[in-house]
Amino acid sequence: MRNKSISDAFKDSDEKISYQGIIIAFLIVCLVGLTIITKLFNDRIEKHDKELTFEICTLISEKLDSSMQYMSDSVKGCAAMIGGTPVKDDPAMIYENFKKGQNQSNMISVGLISHDGVVYADENELKELEKWGLLKAALDDEQMRRAGGVAISTPYRSEKTGQMVFTIFSGAYLHNEKVCTIFMTFSLAKIQEMANTKTIGDETEIWLMNRSSDNYIRCSGPDNAIGGWSNFRLYKNEIKNKNDYRKWETSLREGDEFDAVNYTLNGIDYTQVFKRIDYMPGWNVVVRMPSHSLASMMKPILISIIAFAIVIIGIALALIWYFHEKESEEKEVFEKLSTYDPLTQIMNRRAFDEKAQSLMEKTGRGKFAFMFVDIDYFKQVNDRFGHEAGDRLLTEFSIALRNIFGKCGLAARYGGDEFVVLVKDKSKNEVNRMVEELRTTLGRIIIDDPQSYGMDRFNVQFSAGIASFPDDAKTFSQLLRCADDALYKVKEAGRNGYRWYGE
Repeated sequence: MRNKSISDAFKDSDEKISYQGIIIAFLIVCLVGLTIITKLFNDRIEKHDKELTFEICTLISEKLDSSMQYMSDSVKGCAAMIGGTPVKDDPAMIYENFKKGQNQSNMISVGLISHDGVVYADENELKELEKWGLLKAALDDEQMRRAGGVAISTPYRSEKTGQMVFTIFSGAYLHNEKVCTIFMTFSLAKIQEMANTKTIGDETEIWLMNRSSDNYIRCSGPDNAIGGWSNFRLYKNEIKNKNDYRKWETSLREGDEFDAVNYTLNGIDYTQVFKRIDYMPGWNVVVRMPSHSLASMMKPILISIIAFAIVIIGIALALIWYFHEKESEEKEVFEKLSTYDPLTQIMNRRAFDEKAQSLMEKTGRGKFAFMFVDIDYFKQVNDRFGHEAGDRLLTEFSIALRNIFGKCGLAARYGGDEFVVLVKDKSKNEVNRMVEELRTTLGRIIIDDPQSYGMDRFNVQFSAGIASFPDDAKTFSQLLRCADDALYKVKEAGRNGYRWYGE
């Protein structure tokens, strides 16, 4: 196996860097493409999240509006009916008759406020009215007219039942004169049941949120706080994209019909939408859903697209690798043909001259020994034993040269039976020792005719001329001439020997 030179190593390194650059550029383009696709897909999912959450919120708000309208109409209907009775004459009797109808409805309690401000209600109801300050809003006729003839209290927890409740007030009029105000208290659980639906998912949270504060009542959600008051102020500081949430909050505070926001809280992405409840003034339905829940159906599609893209990228990389390897193999074959002698597998003349000159130029003032080597009477081998034997001799001779001189220099076939060797930083005695080793090695090569039973045998010998740099020559071309001159002297002396230039 041939040893790669320093120049070969640099060339391979440059090719490797170039190839790696192509791979890196390809991967960067693919990653950018996947990033863009993922970004567009996530934007579409975010839009889908808002649309879906808004539809859910709209559906629930319509149900609540319808329910609140029904309750408000019931209270106004009762007020209209009472307005046609002699309330002023005996309000206590009217209250007792009014109270009897409580058992046939889903009301928790009922009451009546006479025209002179006397409240007719059970003891617990009176405490609730005073505790929550409900009478002031109930007796504000102007506000009641603006709200469609009713006044709806803020939900509060009833001490009588322990439930969240709200009270609806409505005035009873006779000939446009207010004769009394009636009120009915309903359980908020009925409203929560309408806002809670199992088809949406356990992670969906549905709130009733007051637009004048951060208070909200949880109607549906993943925890056990359903039906209780909460305050979102506890969580606002933990939101990452606070600006988007503030815009959403401002829209809710100003009484807009609806708005949506996406934010991240405690590492979870949420989509949150509010929808105004027209028949429950100051209150909104808020639906909050985690994005991973909303996008559960679309995420597999994104994963499939990414997986498909990765497969395509893998196939493309495999093809790039295949064509690169094929090109490298072809290039290596061409390089080998242009650099190495096809028979002996050592360097040819052109490659040797190029690398020898490069090596001498790079090493500066290093010492070199250059040797011309000829196989003595090689033509006799071809004539007596055939060209196959001649080729075998050339091959074995090349192997011997490479084994002895290849570790410290270069060896090449210069043409025919002529070989050259360049050795670096070796003394004259060391070079002589290697030449003697070559002589011994070649003495073991047997070239004969099998049919002659050992009688016809060729003894392998060689002649060599050696010159040193920079003692004998200052340039590579001068070194060649000096070594060739020394070889000529050896041949004149009868061959089978070696000589240094100048001896």
